[in-house]
Amino acid sequence: MEIGAPVGRHSYREQFVFFYRQEEMSVIDRYQYEEENKDVLAREPFIVQFRRRSARLVKKLVLIPVHTKPKDAEHELRALHNVVQDARRRWGTNSIMILGDFNADGRYLSSTKRTNIRMSSRPYFWLIDEDADTTTSDLNDHTYDRIVVFGKRMNDAVVPGSAKPFDFKRAYRLNYDTTRSVSDHYPVEVELRDN
Repeated sequence: MEIGAPVGRHSYREQFVFFYRQEEMSVIDRYQYEEENKDVLAREPFIVQFRRRSARLVKKLVLIPVHTKPKDAEHELRALHNVVQDARRRWGTNSIMILGDFNADGRYLSSTKRTNIRMSSRPYFWLIDEDADTTTSDLNDHTYDRIVVFGKRMNDAVVPGSAKPFDFKRAYRLNYDTTRSVSDHYPVEVELRDN
């Protein structure tokens, strides 16, 4: 397990945590991203570089977790390009995955506004379908949570059709109240090929 420092503004804080199987992956390095000039990101990412033990394709992988502030989603998503560039410079890799609660749908980010974000075009690939519901609410079907990979090689390593929300409500036959006590979002998942 790798745990980042508490991040957030004022008294509200969150921490990014990575759980991983040590027999499958090991941590190469990690760092807490810090913005240089402007305070655009409400929660600066805790970035981790992993080594995939059995993989031949994409042996090293950088994960950048995201949780944007809903009303600032557009500005924060624009700033994420700088985070990706920072990780690329630091570790000399293009094998990067950005994942988490982007708040990238509904009133927080229209499809028109999304096209103005640098990460909405190549070399970035958005893996979660636009019509996927990543919320546990019965009142909306927004796709707030996303997985985005950087570069063709990283996209080629993705098992086609594997990127999706994990509907734990259905999988574990939970009622609405129990589901909401766990989270108001479904986790998103993706599989990577080894070869």
